[in-house]
Amino acid sequence: MSEAKIVRAVIALLRAGRILEEVFGLSGGQAVVTATFDDGEEERVLPYYADELTFTEQEVVGLTREEVMDLFTKKDIAYLQS
Repeated sequence: MSEAKIVRAVIALLRAGRILEEVFGLSGGQAVVTATFDDGEEERVLPYYADELTFTEQEVVGLTREEVMDLFTKKDIAYLQS
């Protein structure tokens, strides 16, 4: 069986480990991508710092967990090398 793919993603700010609000165009602070997969499972798949990286729902929908982590690694390396 193939790995589950993301069908919906919410990008939100985190404060003290709690999701505060869905946000668009974050400019700083810790954020998280919470994904709903095609098997019905929902999980926080990607915590990151919004002043360093950005993600959109369009970028992660259709990806597997592994592909999301690959995308994070690629963006993180590009940020660190800039």
